[in-house]
Amino acid sequence: MSFRKLGIAVVLSSAFAFIACGDDSSSNSGETITCKIASKDPLVLDMDENGIHSTTTVELKENRLVEIVKFDSNDHIPDSVFNEIFKQACDTYKQDPDYNDTTLSCSEKTITAISRMEWTESEFKSIENSFKKKCYQYTDKSSSSSDS
Repeated sequence: MSFRKLGIAVVLSSAFAFIACGDDSSSNSGETITCKIASKDPLVLDMDENGIHSTTTVELKENRLVEIVKFDSNDHIPDSVFNEIFKQACDTYKQDPDYNDTTLSCSEKTITAISRMEWTESEFKSIENSFKKKCYQYTDKSSSSSDS
C-alpha cells in the first residue's frame, strides 16, 4: 500500500518537474526558473519559467490529494507555444494511474487533479514537503546557474 503511494508521489514530483521545465527548446540558454511558496496553508507554489507562470495549490480534501495548477503567460509567449506547454502538462497528469476522467480536468488554463486514492494526514504532509523541497531546488538551481 505505501509503495503505491510512494509511486504516486514520484509521479506527482515528475509532473511538478515537467510543469517547471516547460518547453525544452528554451532549456539551453538563458533559462530562468523561479519558485516561491506563496502560502503554506494551503500550500501554494508560485512558479515562473521564461514567461510561463503557474500557480500550484496542493491540499488534502476529504482524504484526497487535490492539485490545482493555473497557468498564464506574458505577451511575448506565442499562444501556440503556451497551448502546447499546457497540453503537455495535462497529458503528464493523464498518464498518472491515480487520475481518470472524473478526477482530472484540464480547461481554461487550469489543471485540477484529485487523487482516487485516500491519503492520511501524515502521507499528505510528506507529499507537501516534497513539493516544498522541489520548489527550493528549482530556485537554488536558477540562482546558482550563473556560478557554473
